[in-house]
Amino acid sequence: MKPSIQIVVPVFERHEPIRALLRQLGEQTLKPARVVIVDHGKDDLAIDYVSSFDVDIIKRPPSMWFTEATNEGIEYALQRKSDFLMILNDDVVLSAQSWLAELTNTADKENAIVASTAISQDGLVFYRGVVLRRFAFRYHAIGRGKKFENTLDEIVECDVLPTRGIIFRPYLVEKIGLLDVELPHHGSDYEWTARAKRAGIRLLISNRIYLFTSCDSVTRSRGSFQQEFKRYWNERFFKGGYAIASTYSRKVFTPTYRFFFLSVHVLRFIARYAANRLTA
Repeated sequence: MKPSIQIVVPVFERHEPIRALLRQLGEQTLKPARVVIVDHGKDDLAIDYVSSFDVDIIKRPPSMWFTEATNEGIEYALQRKSDFLMILNDDVVLSAQSWLAELTNTADKENAIVASTAISQDGLVFYRGVVLRRFAFRYHAIGRGKKFENTLDEIVECDVLPTRGIIFRPYLVEKIGLLDVELPHHGSDYEWTARAKRAGIRLLISNRIYLFTSCDSVTRSRGSFQQEFKRYWNERFFKGGYAIASTYSRKVFTPTYRFFFLSVHVLRFIARYAANRLTA
């Protein structure tokens, strides 16, 4: 008997990508039982695609951010029983019709939250595992920016996972709770998965499969001190700036490690900022 899967997709003003994603899911060898779309954009999302699975749209106000929208979708899905839950971005392209089946098969074997490798549209790795380099005081996205090749182990252990396509058993939510709304848009996925790891749940990336994702280009043009300081933290997985990094660190790291983590990055930024000004 095939496992039943519910997929939660928060959507904000990106109507065409979600319609394309629904069509892709309809072509999967293992189709979801339900896709729960939390639409918190200004304009109402209309779906005219006739699918072989249920599509439920929850309309919420534009003031809702990613974390709260995702939590709404998870709570809605938990009221409807299924074997697995998935959180998925609306702007991804699945690499193969077996993508969902492969990911589910990996999750079925492990007490784990499982994701797949993510690749940019030009074939460069966006992430294929994220680990904390503890003594360097930074997160490292394995292989980021390199040409994708199937050279890594099929399964990679991670310290955190983004929510760009993660699958897990529903009981994990009962064990560790929902995403933390104190991190409203960025960092809540890392914090949630870090919390899961502390509870003994494995975090895995499957390199057997991958998805394509849209990646924001990083501009290197000079700005004000405040602009460059915020950009610096954005580049280090803390979009929203130092405040998000500080809140995240308080929730994930010990007080001592948090102090060094933040201090080292501030010093690195000051050194880079000064060097850029001296060489201008």
